Amino acid sequence: GEIPQQAKLDYTYVLKGHLALGHIQWPRGTRGNQLDALAKQAMWKAGITFGHGTGHGVGHFLGCHEGPQNVRTDMNPTMLEVGQICSNEPGIYRTNEWGIRIENLVAVEPAPRTEACTTEDQFLRWETLTLCYYDTTLIERAHLRYLGGLYIDVFPLDGVPSCPLRRRLHFARYEWLKKLLYFVCRDPYKHGHGPQSWVPLWVQRHYTLQGIQQRIVNLLKRFPYRESSLVADYDDGMRGILPKEVLGTPTDCLFEGHTLKGVEQYHRYLSAKYGEYMVIPKEGNRHQHHFHYVDFHTPYRDYQEPGN
Repeated sequence: GEIPQQAKLDYTYVLKGHLALGHIQWPRGTRGNQLDALAKQAMWKAGITFGHGTGHGVGHFLGCHEGPQNVRTDMNPTMLEVGQICSNEPGIYRTNEWGIRIENLVAVEPAPRTEACTTEDQFLRWETLTLCYYDTTLIERAHLRYLGGLYIDVFPLDGVPSCPLRRRLHFARYEWLKKLLYFVCRDPYKHGHGPQSWVPLWVQRHYTLQGIQQRIVNLLKRFPYRESSLVADYDDGMRGILPKEVLGTPTDCLFEGHTLKGVEQYHRYLSAKYGEYMVIPKEGNRHQHHFHYVDFHTPYRDYQEPGN
């Protein structure tokens, strides 16, 4: 049904607090209760708060709530130290109406030293370990003009056949390989030991993860980008096909130490890809966008490390 305006505002306040806490850095010796207000400042301005802790410690022996570190209003003498894991989970709850909470797990890590630093003390920051999906259809843009700083899509583009029939066959092969990839990674007994386990068992007997990944790589390279008039990032199947001219002349863009090719006219690209991308779509037209690995052979965590 229709989402109440207050629910959208509540979601935006929670997201602002989640991002504010997640992107701060602090000098060594800081305690969690000194950071707590960052997650609440947006909702406090609106006269809203929540009663639980903003973040609890997470242990490495499967202790979901394990101190002594935490982020909450109560005084806690424990300082935040490198290697500690906490949750980042502000929320707003309205009795008999709705509850909203956005939660990621974060770990304390050293922050890079900058030239502007005026102290010898080490600064610390959070490394985000989990990625909670942000529902952009619930964001009130008048109250939140950015998502954690730089909002960027990073995706590989590959050519697609110009012939409609070959194009359908090409994407059918791609979807089939994606389905094989799912079954080869899935626990065959996830839904019991009956007939529903037969397909994943058969796939895992006849295919390997590396083999399927290589087939996908080969398929995507079959139609070179330079020689194609149509391109796709394969995120939305055939709906994601675009004329290459929409991208303009690719321009170099430095992102997290990697040189990528940026879209020359991003408004033209976003309009072709998503339509009226600044207007919330009707409920039946909404779909979730997924993260995709840039490199099939390297886990994303390793991909971020310097030198990869």
